[in-house]
Amino acid sequence: MATLIDIANALDTTLDALICDNLVKGKAVFDEEISQELEECSEEDIRIVYDMVKALVKSLAKRQH
Repeated sequence: MATLIDIANALDTTLDALICDNLVKGKAVFDEEISQELEECSEEDIRIVYDMVKALVKSLAKRQH
């Protein structure tokens, strides 16, 4: 455990972020990372990203049924 903490500190990240791909409940980590990425976007960019996400979620829902 101490080694994992050292690695996270060296990478200037959290353990959650480091292992989020392997967490059953990693959604919160991804939500935060997406939010951080969007902070750099203009309002117009956000609208485009929103439209893309909405279309992607709709497509994913169709494939699951």
